[in-house]
Amino acid sequence: MLDLRSKIKPPTKFIHSIRDELIGVLIFVGIMWVVFIVDYICGSPLSGRFALIPRSFSRLPGIIAMPFLHRDFSHIGGNTLPLLVLMWLLAGSRAQSWKIVTLICLFGGTLLWLFGNPVDFFKGLIVEQSVIRPHVGASLLIFGLVTFLMSSGYFESRPIPLLISVLVAVLYGTTLLGGVIPKAGVSWEGHLSGAVAGVIVAYWLVKHPASFAKSTKPLDFVDKKKTRAGTS
Repeated sequence: MLDLRSKIKPPTKFIHSIRDELIGVLIFVGIMWVVFIVDYICGSPLSGRFALIPRSFSRLPGIIAMPFLHRDFSHIGGNTLPLLVLMWLLAGSRAQSWKIVTLICLFGGTLLWLFGNPVDFFKGLIVEQSVIRPHVGASLLIFGLVTFLMSSGYFESRPIPLLISVLVAVLYGTTLLGGVIPKAGVSWEGHLSGAVAGVIVAYWLVKHPASFAKSTKPLDFVDKKKTRAGTS
């Protein structure tokens, strides 16, 4: 007899995947807050050492560290809610979302390192410029997630991704447009770099999935660990 329940209930593996992704979101944001509190209490040595400074070779680690560093409570507080919402949407729409987050941070951070602070671009291209304004915060990742969710929905042309892209456009479209306009005291270059990175990652994932899977295979170590842990 045909078991209709198998047609109604989603696969258990999918449920576990989404649950694990959401746990990962909370862990990511939790680490961000722990790093900030430790840095704040100790007088911001981490921000002073690992903030991203464009074209400074000693600050290349800032490409990875930048999303976890923030100036003050208002800065991290303003980034927390949109980051939770966007990472939740990402986790609910796609497995292995940590690959997307990692690539947006790498691509966006690299673009910011190369082209950030454009006024000093040519002066800082060869010689490190310690006076160049440092960049910290998860806003690069936030803008990357916004454009990723919007553009991947467009590229896939499927109902659910399109619905998510429309929702993201309604929630964050105005913020996206305003955030990439040059403005004093705001890392608009970081916002723009993240937005460009989000589109690049979405295009690569949707239009060239085989290349994406092959190139990001090293990031499958989490699945391998789960598989080994579940093997008796």
